[in-house]
Amino acid sequence: MKPKSIFVSIALVAAVLFLLSITAVSRVLSASPNELLQGVKTQPIAAKFLPKRSTLVASLLVNPDRLSLFGELAAKPGDRASLKSELLAWKQQIKQVWALDYDKNIKPWLGDEITLAVTTTDLDRIAENGLQPGYLLALAVKKSGVAKQSLDNFWQSLAISGSDLAFEQYQGVAILSASATATSPALAGATLGKFVLFANDPKVIRNAVNDLQVPDLALANLDTYQNSMRSLTSGRIGSAFVNLGELAGTNAGAKRPEAGLAVGLALDKSGIKAETILTTDTQTSTSTTVSNQDENNLAISYISDGSTLLTGRDLNQTWQQFTNFLQSYPDLNAVVKQSIESLETNSGFKLEDAVAWVKGDYAIGVLPNPVTSQDASPNWVFVGQNTDAKVVNEAMARLDNDARVNGNLTVGEIPIDDRKLTVWTRLSAVTSKTKNSANSPNASTVTGTIATVHSQTPEYVFLASSIEAIESALNSDRTPITKSPTFKSITSTLPRNHQGYAYINNTANLSWLGQKFPAIKSSIEPLLPHVKALNIASVGKDKGDAPIIQRGQIFVALQ
Repeated sequence: MKPKSIFVSIALVAAVLFLLSITAVSRVLSASPNELLQGVKTQPIAAKFLPKRSTLVASLLVNPDRLSLFGELAAKPGDRASLKSELLAWKQQIKQVWALDYDKNIKPWLGDEITLAVTTTDLDRIAENGLQPGYLLALAVKKSGVAKQSLDNFWQSLAISGSDLAFEQYQGVAILSASATATSPALAGATLGKFVLFANDPKVIRNAVNDLQVPDLALANLDTYQNSMRSLTSGRIGSAFVNLGELAGTNAGAKRPEAGLAVGLALDKSGIKAETILTTDTQTSTSTTVSNQDENNLAISYISDGSTLLTGRDLNQTWQQFTNFLQSYPDLNAVVKQSIESLETNSGFKLEDAVAWVKGDYAIGVLPNPVTSQDASPNWVFVGQNTDAKVVNEAMARLDNDARVNGNLTVGEIPIDDRKLTVWTRLSAVTSKTKNSANSPNASTVTGTIATVHSQTPEYVFLASSIEAIESALNSDRTPITKSPTFKSITSTLPRNHQGYAYINNTANLSWLGQKFPAIKSSIEPLLPHVKALNIASVGKDKGDAPIIQRGQIFVALQ
């Protein structure tokens, strides 16, 4: 499997998350009925006819019209036009991708489940001719008679518009397919039990029929899927499952790792809460858990208000667990490695060496400073607890040496306000002709840009992307992020046994994200106008018999 398949799945995740978190959902939250807040604990029924090799499955377990109705009732008069506009955009996406008119072809008969899946990353499994993913859209039927008439009209309209229709009977199931035209994509469809199925190829429908008739072939009977989904404890309006074993990219014949990521999406009065379950068959050591009382982690207090924050304890152990986990996923490992190499080139130090000494509390802040250059990197600061002065001093000396030898950086010290800062500078010479005479020698000017700055106190070590960034942390007049009402509100939702968390403030300048990772930016950009803040927490492991369950929580506070 090629790395491109990972991005196919990422794009689909982003599309489904957009479906689940359109503004209609945010408007519901201030006036949600108890049944929506409580959600459901049932698993998607469509898993019974999805193949075990499905890469990704995402389900909305509530009729979208219920969400939009309560959204319209809860929205302020001034917001209703915006709400209707976004719902219209969502419907247009369905029409563009699936040629389906939601109001005419789906709404009259739709039940309480919409499942979208990547059933395979390559339909013909021939790598030489490129990836041909299989997509399946499963829609629960509430009114079978209405569904039949509506679908008959839909297929007739495709024929009238110029599509060539084909019909086949497979295992007692009628499958219709339409060729692609200038205005509509290739499409296949069938009715299977209480679901209407649409796919980008008849093969996907035939496989679904096989999976329903032979349960051992279905995703619902995959141990990893069962373990992951059963471990979701909260009521939810939607769920997603990523089959990490299928994304592993292992060589032919090699044993695929048994791992899966399940996400349950639930409504909260102030946002959307996602419970995450990572199921693996690889035993790892248990990370030290920390309390959710942020005053115990004083490193956070050095991060300025308005910043995006990542914090936790024992970064060295976390890093080792992360890299060990990636070894089972060569494709994903290659993508992460490329990003790390880019960071190391810009910063001048090896990331593994930089975190090896961090055994206590730490905090990483991306500051709210504006990014003025198209090539600029974010302004960041790292604060790590100084748990062993000798170990820290040796680590800083190694980093300085690596910056000189491997990074070709100039390392020097400068005093600022009774503090000693070590600065890594990337020097370059600019040559220009003199104006006095054509025979005069060219003049050279040496210029430099700061790669990294570091300093330390008896309690903490500071690394930053600039002098301004490190001064913002060391300045006693700073307004710490812990004073922010939004920060206090969203971190109050943390589970008590969290191992660390990330906090993203929508007021922070995140333009650098699009410059460094354009694919991520395009995926999350539609959500940002509705997001006030984002919190991602790692909760800990349930250990015992295999598999091992790693729990987490994502909380999105909406505008």
